Amino acid sequence: MEIRVDSAGDYPWWFVGSSNRTRFRRLSTDGGIVTAEFAVALPAVVFLLALLLAGVSAGLTQVRLEGAAQSAARVMARGESVSAAQQAVSRVGGPTVQVSISDIGEWTTVVVSDQPAGPLGHLIPWVLSATATARYESPGTLP
Repeated sequence: MEIRVDSAGDYPWWFVGSSNRTRFRRLSTDGGIVTAEFAVALPAVVFLLALLLAGVSAGLTQVRLEGAAQSAARVMARGESVSAAQQAVSRVGGPTVQVSISDIGEWTTVVVSDQPAGPLGHLIPWVLSATATARYESPGTLP
């Protein structure tokens, strides 16, 4: 194995000795390049993190909408009023949820929709929706 010798003396290139103390010379002269690379990469990382959080928020909103639709379908299947179903949707899904209720024969269908919460939920035009269908419990409960 060959060891290169520095111009300072008989020491390897990475080791520079002095009479009373020993110090190590810098292995690289790329002093600020890491800072520049970090400054260029940081906005991309922040953007990807924001998109990840927006996706998580959309997923949580979808789960909330599914629960609200199921709750309203159960209320309608019991034969309660449309306003009771809308109150169930507001209670489970939140105050901004849009509700659509339709009846076909002995079946009721509830469709709820909303935008994801969070700062990116209103910037990105996402509209999430959930549908639930339930059969009326007895023929006498049809609205």
